[in-house]
Amino acid sequence: MTPARPFLGIQHKRSKGPHLTRILGSALVILMGAFSNPSNADAVDHEQENDHELWINFGMYSLHGKEEVDLNDSNFGFGVEYQLTETQSLTAGTFKNSDFEQSRYLGWYWLPLALGPVRFGGTFGIMDGYSKARNGKFFPAILPAISYERSRLGVNIYPIPGFSDNLYTAISIQVKIRID
Repeated sequence: MTPARPFLGIQHKRSKGPHLTRILGSALVILMGAFSNPSNADAVDHEQENDHELWINFGMYSLHGKEEVDLNDSNFGFGVEYQLTETQSLTAGTFKNSDFEQSRYLGWYWLPLALGPVRFGGTFGIMDGYSKARNGKFFPAILPAISYERSRLGVNIYPIPGFSDNLYTAISIQVKIRID
């Protein structure tokens, strides 16, 4: 494995073994539990106000399936998500992608299926910044998406299927904050 390239002056090293997966999984369960029991008034207020909400995020964390390839797990960036309806949102942002390159995205979420507070669907849009895909130029992107929102915090999860050597298999976790 080649040594990791520094990002923001920090030498990034990939974790070996499943302990990182267990830690992140535990953190996700704790985070979801922390805001899965809001007061009844808070839950009702959020459900009544769920149209036209603005959420921000600071990138995502990606668990990649290829340990032998030097990939960036910490995809720092900034993004916004504007909720149009309970099932549809617009999104735009930028992040340092898995190939340590800057990516930009513009898309539409459609999350028509719900199981309690968890919504399932996809995100459809365009993104750039992957030199192995169209030489870094914009390309269409369709990804499955899972979203969990409560009060002021939310989590988006993207199971990313691999596509030859252009896109690696990953599960990306994005924490978002609702802005009033």
